Amino acid sequence: YEESKRLLYEEIDYLNEMKNCDRFRENFNRPKFSHIKVPMTFPEFTTEKVMAMEFCPGIKITDKERIEAEGLDPVEISRKSAESFLEQLCRHGFFHSDPHPGNVAVEKGPNGEARI
Repeated sequence: YEESKRLLYEEIDYLNEMKNCDRFRENFNRPKFSHIKVPMTFPEFTTEKVMAMEFCPGIKITDKERIEAEGLDPVEISRKSAESFLEQLCRHGFFHSDPHPGNVAVEKGPNGEARI
């Protein structure tokens, strides 16, 4: 109970969440992972109760029809997604623990390939 309580309060502290977002972005700030887009945060507008971050429009990762209509390959997206989670778990020991379709989107990157 005490551990869950502590973690819950850490998660709803948006200054802490902003640090986590920045850490996650830094973990993927390498050419190998240029297909991973992590929103920028705005510390000047972030408080314990409000987190300001970049809006990153995209297609829900579960919307296969729209993904294909954009000319993107769902198999490639699946591979990139799996590789990113393995990277998080095996190399960083720090992972996105809420990867539902509202939090994970797909877009066509500058090179025409899928970006998550």
